[in-house]
Amino acid sequence: MKIIAHRGYSFKAPENSISAFKEAFKVSSDGIELDIHLTKDDKIVVMHDERTKTTSNGDLLIKDTELSELKKLDIGSWKGEQWKEEIISELSEVFNIVPKQTEIVIEIKSNIEIIPMLVKYVNESKKIEDEITFISFNDSIYKIKETFPNIKALPLYGEYDNIEEIIEKTKANNCDGLDLNWEHLTSDIVRKIKNADLQLYVWTVDDINIARKMKLMGVDALTTNNPELMINELI
Repeated sequence: MKIIAHRGYSFKAPENSISAFKEAFKVSSDGIELDIHLTKDDKIVVMHDERTKTTSNGDLLIKDTELSELKKLDIGSWKGEQWKEEIISELSEVFNIVPKQTEIVIEIKSNIEIIPMLVKYVNESKKIEDEITFISFNDSIYKIKETFPNIKALPLYGEYDNIEEIIEKTKANNCDGLDLNWEHLTSDIVRKIKNADLQLYVWTVDDINIARKMKLMGVDALTTNNPELMINELI
């Protein structure tokens, strides 16, 4: 089971920051997960919320703000004084630091308007197609898969009582698997997903006993805020 660092090693460093990603690499995470938005000047930046107020010293709506203004924000001090130099990153900056054979799981927060620029960023990156995975809660994931047929795409779900319908929709749109909230997962659901020849990722697990259960159930990848704990203890 692969260990994916949720917004980087976000238990230790500011989420979605270059430092958080580098800390994840230091502990040999199999991959990192991050969130992306499109700016006013058609740049792709890494941040979870559509507004910057939760993890910065400013309150800006990303889609209405140019990259140069976003770069002036401090996105680290909320986590601790030692992180005060952290600034918002472009997706290209993250691509440039991810080691080879390390997965980068990209959650699409914007809608389909981000796709043309995403094509540009991916084409200009040094990442190979099998090192990238796209995930999203919205239907843009299906257009993403259509645009990038050779890159893995996984719809995200928090609730999934109708797993048969979800599997059918996932297969119909040529997606490669599902990324599910671990809290509702059962062995029967895992069996149905595997029988459909789909991959299964789960989010977000920080308890080692739950992680061991996910591994025994046959989960392919687990997203966690504390990759070091998972890597050291998950046997």
